[in-house]
Amino acid sequence: MECRKNILLWLAIAYLAGDFAGVFAIDRIPQGLFGLIIPAVTGLFIPVLGVLLILLKRHSAFIFAILFVTGVLNSAGRACFNTTEEQSVFAESRDKQICGVIDGKFRSSKGRPRLTLLLPNGESTWLYMGASQDEGLRVGDSLCLGVRAVKADFSTPRGMHYVCFPAKGPQKPCVRPCARPSLRYRMARRREALTAYMDSTLAGSLSAPQRALMQSITYGERINLDSATRQMFADAGVMHLLALSGLHVGIVYALLRILLGILGRSRSALVIRSLCIILVLWAYALFTGCSTSLTRAVIMASIYEGATLLRRKRNGMAALGASAIIACLADPYAPLEAGFQLSYGAMLGIFLLYPAFEGIRVAKPLKPLWQMCGISFSAQVFTLPLGLIMFGRYPMFSLLAGILCTPLTWGIMLATPLYLVSGLFPPGFTSFTIQVSDFLTQFFLKIAQLLSIFAT
Repeated sequence: MECRKNILLWLAIAYLAGDFAGVFAIDRIPQGLFGLIIPAVTGLFIPVLGVLLILLKRHSAFIFAILFVTGVLNSAGRACFNTTEEQSVFAESRDKQICGVIDGKFRSSKGRPRLTLLLPNGESTWLYMGASQDEGLRVGDSLCLGVRAVKADFSTPRGMHYVCFPAKGPQKPCVRPCARPSLRYRMARRREALTAYMDSTLAGSLSAPQRALMQSITYGERINLDSATRQMFADAGVMHLLALSGLHVGIVYALLRILLGILGRSRSALVIRSLCIILVLWAYALFTGCSTSLTRAVIMASIYEGATLLRRKRNGMAALGASAIIACLADPYAPLEAGFQLSYGAMLGIFLLYPAFEGIRVAKPLKPLWQMCGISFSAQVFTLPLGLIMFGRYPMFSLLAGILCTPLTWGIMLATPLYLVSGLFPPGFTSFTIQVSDFLTQFFLKIAQLLSIFAT
C-alpha cells in the first residue's frame, strides 16, 4: 500500500536508473552504433517486452521497464547530438578566430570575468577575459575574436572540451548586438539591469559585499561576489543559502499564501490563489534562470497547488518523484550535476526523517526553532555523504550556520523587493528598507565571518 502511495517516486527511481545507465553507456559504446541501437530498442525490444509482461499480468513491471528504457533512450539519444572532441573547432588548431553567441556572464572563483560562448557547430566553450573586458558585452550578443584554446579540465560541464583565452597582442573584439534575444537571454539582461540599478542606488548606503549578498539571496546573481567573500561563505557553510533552491521558493511561496489569504476560503478564492501562486513562482524561476534546484522546487509547488485545484490529497514523495522525471526529460544530464543530487537528497532526507522531529513535543515558544533544526538536520544527514564524495570536505558549522542565517535570509528576501517598490510609498519608507537591509546583511556577514574563522 505504501509502495502504491508513492508510485511516482518509484517511477522516478526507475527513470533515473535508466538515465544514469544511458549516460554511462555513452562513454562505452561508439557513437556510430547509437543510430542502430536506438531504432532496434524502440521498434523491437519495447514492444516485445511490453507484450511479454502484459501476458504475464505484470503491469507494474511493464510500466517500470518502460520508464527505465525511456531514461536510457533520453540520455543516450541526446548524446548523438553532442559535439565530440574530434568534431571540436579546436581539434586541428588551438589558435584561431572564433565567433559565438554569449550564453552567460560569470566570474571565476578568482574573480576573473568568464563568458560562455555557443559556437556555430553546437559546441560551447568558456572564454576567460581580462579585468573589465566584459563590460558592454550582453548575453545574446555575438562575439568574434582571436583566441588561444586550452584543453578543458574535469571541472567544466559535460561536452565542453576546450576553454579559451584572448589571443596575445592588440585586437579589438567584434560585437554584433542581438536585436531579438530569446526569453532566456531577455531575463538574463533584466537581471543584469537590476544588478546595475541596485549597485548605483545603494552604493552610498551599503558596501559591495552587502549588495552582492542581497543580489545573490534574492535572485541568484553572484557575479559581484569577490573570491574572498566566496571563500568565507564556503568555510562558514552558508554558501547553500546563496544558491537559489527550495528554501527561496518556500519563502516566496509562504509570502504569496499570506498575501493572497485576503481572498478568503471559498472554492473560487482557492482556485484563484493557486493559479496566482503557480504563475508567480514560474515567473520567478524564469527571471532567475531556472537553476536545477529552483526548478525542482517550483515543479513540486506547482504539483502541490495542482492537487488543490483538483481536490486531491497532497503527497510530498509523489511531487518529488514527478519533479525528478520532468527535470530529467528536460535535461538528461541533470542527475550528474551536484545541484541535482544535493537538492533531491536534501528533500528526500526531509520527507523521511523530519516526521520524527514533528512527533517530539517541545514548548510552544521553541517550536519554530525546533522545526528549523529538524529540517536542517534531516536535509544534512542525506547531503553530508554526497558533499564529502563530491568536494572532499563538508563545513563543520553548516548546521549552526543554517539555524542562524536562515531567518536572516527570510528578512533579506522580503527587504529587497520592498526596497525596489519603495518609490511607491512615502520617502521615509525607502530609508527604512535600506536601514533594515543594512542591519540584516551586516549581521549575516558577521556570522559568516565568525564561523569561517572557527572553521579554519
